[in-house]
Amino acid sequence: MAGDWKVNAGRLWAVGATTAVIAGLAAVVVWLFATQVFDETLYVTTPGDSTLVELSVGQTFIAAFVAGIIATGAMHLMLAFVPRGSMFFGLLATLVLFVMFIPVLTLPDATTANMIWLSIMHVVVYLVIVPTLTGNVSRVAMRIQPIPPPPPA
Repeated sequence: MAGDWKVNAGRLWAVGATTAVIAGLAAVVVWLFATQVFDETLYVTTPGDSTLVELSVGQTFIAAFVAGIIATGAMHLMLAFVPRGSMFFGLLATLVLFVMFIPVLTLPDATTANMIWLSIMHVVVYLVIVPTLTGNVSRVAMRIQPIPPPPPA
């Protein structure tokens, strides 16, 4: 069974790439606000172990940018192959947001302020990516009209 939309991939990925850049910039704004205005150093764990390392502005941008690209791929797949794909995309993205709070809230030896700033960053990136992608569905895809049944003979 196919999805409800015929996707214009070029337009979708143009919107997705732009959204990813904006999400990266929004995450950088949160990082700058936390580090420059509130003088809070943000820490994350290194992959593979639980050592805390300082979060850099480049890592912040790249992580949010990659999240935007992955979300665009998920949106493309949902629209192309899942009935009511934009609704399921929103549900999936919200589930991912909640799952991403687990590593943030379980950082070893991290301050409460660090956890709050990282959580704010996740929510801001979510609020840039999900509404932008779902709000552009009608611009990047065309609803497939079901074929009407033949008239009775």
